Amino acid sequence: MRLVFFVGVGIPYGNSDVIPFIDQFAAGGPNGIRAFRLRELGPGANQPIADPSSQRADLNQTGDIRIELNAEYRLDLFSFFEGAVFTDMGNVWLYNDVGGNNPEGVFEFSSFYNQFAVGAGIGLRADFDFILLRFDIGAPVRKPWLSNNEAWSASTLNIFNSTNRRENIRFHLAMGYPF
Repeated sequence: MRLVFFVGVGIPYGNSDVIPFIDQFAAGGPNGIRAFRLRELGPGANQPIADPSSQRADLNQTGDIRIELNAEYRLDLFSFFEGAVFTDMGNVWLYNDVGGNNPEGVFEFSSFYNQFAVGAGIGLRADFDFILLRFDIGAPVRKPWLSNNEAWSASTLNIFNSTNRRENIRFHLAMGYPF
């Protein structure tokens, strides 16, 4: 069993209101919350950008604060194959709302825990000693941009419906362990 807890905070200093984009945190992807695409989460309760031509297309889904917890149980299957079962949770937030157009993305100590994304899945690892190939399949259990009644989405997952599968199942092929 592997358990990793990550907390990162970037605070702008001097005459800067924001930290540089390259130094901001992103959530999701093959080494983060694997039930979501890279940069699909956050900041805070913001909904992912489905249409790049939309009004929110300029919103970068990165943040100044990142909290993430990953748990993975690895087991030997046979020869050089390993299996894994995992659960990931977390999100990214903004330190301050520059411009005042993103209040749901700002970190608030009283409510940040309500904006956690939760995902779970399984994986297969091929460990060739000199390289490890990893294939993970994840699905969201909690989507932070939905209301509290709808946020826990595991019950609405339907792998037999192609639209539901496309919107909820994430496949990741990566090299090396995620942590």
